[in-house]
Amino acid sequence: MIKDGWKLIHYFGDYLDTTGATPPDKNVPFGKLVLGPRTELYHLTDAPSETRDLAAEQPGRVKVGSARCQGSVIMAAGIAPICGRTAIT
Repeated sequence: MIKDGWKLIHYFGDYLDTTGATPPDKNVPFGKLVLGPRTELYHLTDAPSETRDLAAEQPGRVKVGSARCQGSVIMAAGIAPICGRTAIT
């Protein structure tokens, strides 16, 4: 989601973290398997190339953005929130 120069990216599942890893072969996956979701936050005005993840430094902005993003996903999927839970409509 992009709003007011901020970009929030939420990954819903496991991922392969390749930070600092060197591939032994270009055709072989490499890195550390990280279990669970993650969220990244970038200020596109200051870093348009998305090189500095600000999620840890801006937890309030991540929380608000995540709630907006979740609401958009729920609306797009036709799911109505009910008391913190969801129901398929």
